Amino acid sequence: MGITIMQLNVRHFFNNKYLLELEACKYHPEVILLNETSARLDQHIKLYGYTTIERNSGQNRGVAVLIKLGCSFTNIYLQEENALAVEIVTNHGPLAILTTYIPPGEHSIHSRAIHKVLNRNVPTILAGNFNAHHAAFFNDTNGRDDIKGRLLYNLMTARHLTFLGPYFKTFVGNHEGKPDIILTNAECNIFHSRILPGNDVGSDHIPVILHLQASPFRILGRPRPNLNTLRLRPYMEFLGSDPTADLDNQPVQDIDTAIASIHTRITEATMANCDLTNTRIIQQYKPTREIKDKMRHYQQECVRRLRTGQPSLQIIQALRREVLGLTLLHKRHIWGTLVNQANQYKREPARCWGKIRKLLGSTKTPLSHLNYTYTDRQQTTPRE
Repeated sequence: MGITIMQLNVRHFFNNKYLLELEACKYHPEVILLNETSARLDQHIKLYGYTTIERNSGQNRGVAVLIKLGCSFTNIYLQEENALAVEIVTNHGPLAILTTYIPPGEHSIHSRAIHKVLNRNVPTILAGNFNAHHAAFFNDTNGRDDIKGRLLYNLMTARHLTFLGPYFKTFVGNHEGKPDIILTNAECNIFHSRILPGNDVGSDHIPVILHLQASPFRILGRPRPNLNTLRLRPYMEFLGSDPTADLDNQPVQDIDTAIASIHTRITEATMANCDLTNTRIIQQYKPTREIKDKMRHYQQECVRRLRTGQPSLQIIQALRREVLGLTLLHKRHIWGTLVNQANQYKREPARCWGKIRKLLGSTKTPLSHLNYTYTDRQQTTPRE
């Protein structure tokens, strides 16, 4: 499954609509998040092929979410003026997406809206023009953080969110900067992510293109036969041409030699009648039975609380933290095993990162973020 999301401070939608349409035709995003649409209450944002949810507030304000036709979604009601959220249906379950625009002069980060979306306990993406500056987001000004940056950082640490990016300049006006920020929660760890800069669409911001992928890991190794491509008839003819040996009452050494010869012929027949592959596929993350049982118990307790008011919220939160902790520990173990296979190249950085990109199933475009952490015996974390 692959999902593409475009985040953009469009700086007046109706002035830049046609360039935005061209950009959408290039990347075909399932979801487009627009900030600072500057649409009046009597104006409506429309883009061919998309359903629009909008909140218009006049000049230099307003947000909109555009969902591609055919995608099932639910609107999440928020009271905040410049915030919108939807929950779309994917092959891996629901995915919540929130976008918000916070003008430079405001000192709020719409934390109530963010908590409301995160409390749905589904994979969640928070993307928007926060205008928040903090070293954790690689956009502090001369080493200084601002109020919104500290508030957003405190929220990120309290809710165990991950900063995905972008790591490139998204504001291209008089003073270049990175006011756009993308955060995800722990449930989004099933996805691999890649963030790319878009093209100029007439605004003083450039689009941020977020690709999410849940395809299997692919590891390169020695060439070996792919049995799914076995050509059965020539394979049987290859083996049928060998004479049958009579091994009754023969010495053990002769039997061992004959068995080794048969094994060699089977290997030769397989190699001759199969296509070779050098890729080993590890399927997407699957939780252990213990994690499944904990998750089932957590879901049952959530349903019971909705019906009866019991157990307490503290118990529900403790169960959720336990499930997330077990899941993260298991994923780190899996990821550590994969990274160890790339460590043979760690003295050659280019080959090392090329290997890790192949682990993530991406061989063409450099990844700006590895959405996993792993601590090995040297206490190192793979980063790019």
